Amino acid sequence: MITLQIKNLFILLLILNNSCVFDKHSKKTTQKEVSIATNYYNDALALVKKRKYNQAIEKFDQATKSNPYLIEAYIKWAYIYTKFRDKEEARKIVQKGIKHNPNNYRLHYLLLSTSPYPYTDKEEIYEKLISLSPSSCLAYFEYAQFLEERKLDKSITIMNQGVKLLLTTCKINTSNIYGAGIIRDIIKFYDRIIAKHKNDTKTYNALITIQKAVKTRFKYFKLQSSIKIE
Repeated sequence: MITLQIKNLFILLLILNNSCVFDKHSKKTTQKEVSIATNYYNDALALVKKRKYNQAIEKFDQATKSNPYLIEAYIKWAYIYTKFRDKEEARKIVQKGIKHNPNNYRLHYLLLSTSPYPYTDKEEIYEKLISLSPSSCLAYFEYAQFLEERKLDKSITIMNQGVKLLLTTCKINTSNIYGAGIIRDIIKFYDRIIAKHKNDTKTYNALITIQKAVKTRFKYFKLQSSIKIE
């Protein structure tokens, strides 16, 4: 499975990436509402830094009421609850955000970490993520590993689709431990799957070929020296 450290990185990217503070639908709000929401949002951030979380929650709530398309407010608001292990409440906040921003990738991704019941709807969430961003290979990798012990054939299909993207259009920086770890996890996935298909020559050879392509593309044996092999 993708390591906890790498999963935490994904969540961190969701929390810290401020490149798109407002959803494209924010045009539905007036300039005055946007301005008021921004003020509430900035006040909330200042309160979070001071660890005044209850007051920050109130400000995030006011921000999203003024502008329900303020994505970052929902994300950072939910993060407060996840910080204190209240996933159920965090999930409610994320779902509220999705109600107003149904096609926002980041909010749907955040559902994965806020689910109080690990396996009830993750398959549906991954399908949604891929439909929202079919060229994002990371969703394929996580989805395939999630399915591995549940739906093996589908798991292989999803991983192969992700690898196809990885070898063509998807970019992963393997110069850092996170990117290198992702490649390591993909190789390990194929190690496990290949071992299960030793008696199926056609599938076995196909999987070996795909794994070799990944190893060659990312100079895997050199890459191993930069990451901890578990």
